[in-house]
Amino acid sequence: SNSELLDTFWYCESSRPFDSDNHSKPVGGLLGFYCEDKHFEKFYKKPSMWAERLVEEDWFAVVEPDYSTYSDWPHAKRLWSVYRSRWVCRYWQELGIKIIPILRRTNNIREDAPWLYNTLPADKCSIMAMQLRMGGVKNRDDPDYWKSIRKSLHYARDNLGLK
Repeated sequence: SNSELLDTFWYCESSRPFDSDNHSKPVGGLLGFYCEDKHFEKFYKKPSMWAERLVEEDWFAVVEPDYSTYSDWPHAKRLWSVYRSRWVCRYWQELGIKIIPILRRTNNIREDAPWLYNTLPADKCSIMAMQLRMGGVKNRDDPDYWKSIRKSLHYARDNLGLK
């Protein structure tokens, strides 16, 4: 059954598990979007076509697309990324696709929480996905990076129901 695959099959949109004709796929599993935005922009630009395909593929669950929200970007651009992400997820939910929301890391919870976190269902996100970038020494040895991750996780636990 699909529930048996929950812990063992993870696929990213940039490296889907299909044959060259996109006809075969392992049953179940999770589809995520931790790759460059260009790999999943199509889900927002042509939502019905690509949502129909997700339904046909019958994933166990789909992780919310992680449209980029770099801290040095203007607020409007970051907000636009979160909007697209939330919009496609809500559309997919209407089609019966199970969604796992993402917890984005932020350096400024007080400023970012209203639009970054509080746009998720309160007390209903017992499981969430989060990207941890371990590429090189920069993040691995940066105490501020890990501090922001802890703060984000604590906020989600205390306000969003993360278990």
